[in-house]
Amino acid sequence: GMALSSISAQTSLAVGAVLNATFGSIIELILFFNALAKGFTELTVAAVTGGLLGNMLLLPGISMICGGIKFRNQSFNKISAGVSSVLIIIS
Repeated sequence: GMALSSISAQTSLAVGAVLNATFGSIIELILFFNALAKGFTELTVAAVTGGLLGNMLLLPGISMICGGIKFRNQSFNKISAGVSSVLIIIS
């Protein structure tokens, strides 16, 4: 974790975000592959679905609610709003 933070601080924001997303998910991938190898297919499908829905819907929704509580008026980035709407459509 500390090494990843150090690399992210020395590189650009995009490289840091990609590294964080990649290494943050690698543990889940290892666990899912082990569960599939042992025959827990239904559990693995449910875990992957829950993880995707949580990342696409729950986290942006909580962010919007917390931002609305802290700030009375909010301005959203057009690109960020587009990404959020695409995630909602995909999910």
